[in-house]
Amino acid sequence: MSQDITSREVFGTVRNDRQAVEIVRQLKNARFSCEEISIFFPTTGDHRQPSAETYPELHDALRALPRHLVTALIRMGMPEYESNRYSARLAAGEILVAVHTESDADVDRVCEAFDEAAAEGIVIVPRFRVPMVVNDDDADAGYGLRIFLEAAAS
Repeated sequence: MSQDITSREVFGTVRNDRQAVEIVRQLKNARFSCEEISIFFPTTGDHRQPSAETYPELHDALRALPRHLVTALIRMGMPEYESNRYSARLAAGEILVAVHTESDADVDRVCEAFDEAAAEGIVIVPRFRVPMVVNDDDADAGYGLRIFLEAAAS
């Protein structure tokens, strides 16, 4: 069976809230919806998810982290070494930004926004068409998990 891989997820990390806000602003100006943008804040140490009052631009894009982040990212098609790298970056206090894209032009716009905000560790992963829902049980306290991860079709 052939798979449509024009649909992709673009991942990157930023070191602070200001960078995350800048990416979200640029993506919204480029007509991306909040459903296509996910911002994952670390849940440990001094790094807390901001409130809607602090950063209203981020509120609709905030997502809770699955407890098994590496496994979730691997199931999306990301190589294990990249998944481990993102997990380590979050543990170090960085913020993970993920954006769903439907075309090469979308990927280019996301990469431009990431570059302008000095995002690091940018990875583009093909997104396949078999949905796998991650339950709220896999989420830390916070906004509740609204992520739908996809696994490769067999």
